[in-house]
Amino acid sequence: MTNPQLSDCLNFDLFDRIPEGVCVLRSDFVVVFWNKTLESWTKIPRSKILGCPIDQYYPHFREPKYQGRLQQIFNGGPPIIFSAQLHKYLIPVSFGPNQLRSQQVMVTGLPNPEGEEFYAVLAIQDVTDLTHQSQAYRKMRDQALAEIQQRQHIEAALRESEARYAKIFEDGPLGMALIDQNHCFFRVNRRFCQIVGYGEEELTGLSVLEITHPLDREKTAYWLEELNQGNCESYRLEKRYCNKTERVLWVMVTVSMIRNYDGQPLYRLSLVEDITERKQSEEALNQAHDHLKRWVMELEQRNREITLLRDLSNALQASLSRGAIAGAIRHFVQALFPQRAGGVLVWEQEEVRVFSHWGDALVIEEVALSYQSWLRQQQRKNGLCDCQCFLATLPKEYFYLPLHSQNQELGLFLLEGQIIPGRPLNQTEQNLAETVAENIALALANLQLRETLHELSIRDGLTGLYNRRYLEEALGREVSLALRKGYPVGVIMVDVDHFKNFNDTYGHVIGDRVLQTLSEFLLLNIRNSDIACRYGGEELLLILPEASLENTQKRAEQIRQGIKTLKIEHQGQTVGKITLSLGVACFPQHGLTWEAVIRAADQALYQAKATGRDRVVAFHPSIDEPTR
Repeated sequence: MTNPQLSDCLNFDLFDRIPEGVCVLRSDFVVVFWNKTLESWTKIPRSKILGCPIDQYYPHFREPKYQGRLQQIFNGGPPIIFSAQLHKYLIPVSFGPNQLRSQQVMVTGLPNPEGEEFYAVLAIQDVTDLTHQSQAYRKMRDQALAEIQQRQHIEAALRESEARYAKIFEDGPLGMALIDQNHCFFRVNRRFCQIVGYGEEELTGLSVLEITHPLDREKTAYWLEELNQGNCESYRLEKRYCNKTERVLWVMVTVSMIRNYDGQPLYRLSLVEDITERKQSEEALNQAHDHLKRWVMELEQRNREITLLRDLSNALQASLSRGAIAGAIRHFVQALFPQRAGGVLVWEQEEVRVFSHWGDALVIEEVALSYQSWLRQQQRKNGLCDCQCFLATLPKEYFYLPLHSQNQELGLFLLEGQIIPGRPLNQTEQNLAETVAENIALALANLQLRETLHELSIRDGLTGLYNRRYLEEALGREVSLALRKGYPVGVIMVDVDHFKNFNDTYGHVIGDRVLQTLSEFLLLNIRNSDIACRYGGEELLLILPEASLENTQKRAEQIRQGIKTLKIEHQGQTVGKITLSLGVACFPQHGLTWEAVIRAADQALYQAKATGRDRVVAFHPSIDEPTR
């Protein structure tokens, strides 16, 4: 087993099953894997070489012609081959006195999951015997051809040459076949029969294309025709044969045209090497590479999702307004589910509203409107929990999650359930959606709590009107805005006549009820832009933006007359009618600050009470400052 630290958390044990030598180098040329075949060849134990620079044992790896090409692999470049013809002894291994094994080396890169660089995987094939046999064959063939050329002069030598050639043909280590102009076999050796699984008689007269895999027939026919047309003298091709049992095997085929003394074609000589095991090893390497690549991609995706979830959580916690929270949800959820539209629906004021959406905005708006209509048809007030019944009626499939916090239903998280038919959310996406929904629910609950606390801080607990703190902020803001835009602001100070009598006669409960009834009446009889506040005790104050002094007086008179129609009952008996005294002032006519305007309205109210109550009095400079 390899050292986990040196293998950088990758398991290269698969390479121990490969019959060729396999060495894995890190970008600093340190050996991180040395398979059993290399241990056997080099007599260097794995435990001794792992973690050491390769040039400690083989200094030539640091030569420019090797170091430069290996650096390309470490940088993610394409595979390279150190051919046996040019680099015979990349890993010098002796098999006899002063004799080394010839090697062909294929180098490919594997991603390093902990960095941007790649490992270099060296697959080292021992081609010593094949090289010697090929050299011997070429030498014998040359000798045979030379003897044939001299056949007219040395007949005996010709016969000897023919016998030698026949011997090579029959007993050679490579599969050999002679092919006629019609691409049919007319002579094959024993090794060729062993490779393809057919007998010599079965192959005689059989076309090369008949035992060639269907996917390789076209290119095989092309190159054979090229030979026939004289466009080339030989070709080398990796292809597949189907043997007698229909088993597919890979071969390296070298086909040459053999000509007579006059240059006329005689036949084609095919040399066949079985490379099935090598191709299987390559396939195993490719599968391992693909597996590692998918694994790295999955890890990158999970890391991206974790980062986005963290950023979503931070953004939601930092957002203090509805718009900021909705924007954060839209930005990050769209990044997490880039191909799926969706939104967050909430139930507000007995209506289904879109809190946030991503993708096609019209789609989620139509869903919300359809849902609202469906709820009304079903005569349900709050039907968020009935979402599944409703979504089943839509033409498009949706995945939804209820948004809960402390047993309170806050809304719904919706995602398009499928991008194309038959492609719903997988389990990983559903788990991710659940985590997103939990973060959104927490953000909505916090927002609801902040809004509730804000309302409590600016509302009067008894009347529900704005309190004096909010009054000062709102009036100051309206005065500043009116000053910039040049319009007036009306102020009405309201006081209940003989309010003390209600408390003395009926008790404070009825007194409180009088103030509540008056507040409800005011809220129903003012504009949306008007502001009603409890100024103190039984005194209430109305702010009317863009209302002149004349209009403010009219509004005050309407309120004075309207309040007389209200009835308050106590223990089955009707309490006396309510009458009001109202003081009216206007900015900037009666003051250039909000304090001055309130003081003017207060003086007018005092004048109304002093002159008989149940009346409206507008401020005039002649009114004296009241003495409290």
